[in-house]
Amino acid sequence: MVHLSLIYGEKESKKMLRFLSILLITKVTSGELYAQGNQQRALILTGNDVLVTRYLDRMSGHPAARRHLESFEQQRGFRALDGRGARYVRISPTLTYDPNVTGGVPNDSIDVAGFRFRIDPDFVAQGDILAGVKIRAGLRQNLAENTALDLRFSGSAAYAPRVQVMKINLDAEACLRFQQNAGRHFHICGGGDYRYVKLGEVKSLRISSGVTQAFTSSHGVHSLGLEIGERQVMPDTSSNWSQDFLRISASSALSNGTAITSGLEFGSKVTDIHSQRFRATVGIARYIADRPASLSAHYATSKGGRYMGQPRKDRSFGVSAGYQISDRVSVSMSAHRTLSNADLMQTSLSKNVGISIHF
Repeated sequence: MVHLSLIYGEKESKKMLRFLSILLITKVTSGELYAQGNQQRALILTGNDVLVTRYLDRMSGHPAARRHLESFEQQRGFRALDGRGARYVRISPTLTYDPNVTGGVPNDSIDVAGFRFRIDPDFVAQGDILAGVKIRAGLRQNLAENTALDLRFSGSAAYAPRVQVMKINLDAEACLRFQQNAGRHFHICGGGDYRYVKLGEVKSLRISSGVTQAFTSSHGVHSLGLEIGERQVMPDTSSNWSQDFLRISASSALSNGTAITSGLEFGSKVTDIHSQRFRATVGIARYIADRPASLSAHYATSKGGRYMGQPRKDRSFGVSAGYQISDRVSVSMSAHRTLSNADLMQTSLSKNVGISIHF
């Protein structure tokens, strides 16, 4: 999907770009103007606070840049904002096609010792159109100099009219963020999420801590992040379990206008539980015809538990693309496949398309 989450919305992102364009006219020579303008767009597309802070700090010799850096740090909670926090709320109607609205298994039969057995249709995945709404809200509150409280909530609820089921996703997180300097940020976060489909629901809690370091090069502004944490999963169909995880992330806003994001996640082994052990993602975004577009891919492996007496192993991979066709409308499409030694869970290529309207 297209990332415009840095300033929480298209309108605010355009304000940032307008400011940076004015700053450039007074700061750089005409020969540098084109490359710098492209880099600013890439900064917005990364959705990375630390990159913007580092970029503005690099240009802070100019009075306008210093003033905007102070304003940006106020909005992010690292400077006092007249006793008020920076708030945002975004609501988007959504319309998507989901190949599995019920949370069922991908296949309708299994092979056991050469015999084919049919699965109860009620437990097999069913695809349908999902019509619903998505909401994102948050608050950034200054607690002390260079220290911010970051509260975030996201949720979606959608209805599948043909299958007549609901699908609900909720997520909430609270973080303490500390800005040691313009290029180094630390955080401690705790959160939880809830997922509901017809065939079950899952609740989970998590806690994590990490650091992000930004730096510049002749090609742009870059960041590296490291995070460690633990999640506790509470499914309604089995016992609770917990898993440690390690995340490594990288982002770049290049001078040619391209934003690149990537990440690796490693999960610890969970005894007798099938869980994700590794995930890799990479994404690229840039403006096309003056609108943000993105393309991303992922690969993941899951292990644990047993299927027909054998250790179960899954591999999944997918791609997704998004384009913002107007200030208020975005479209997306994705494709995903899972390969498994459990034939019940192996899937053919599944596709998903969607449209969102932003307010």
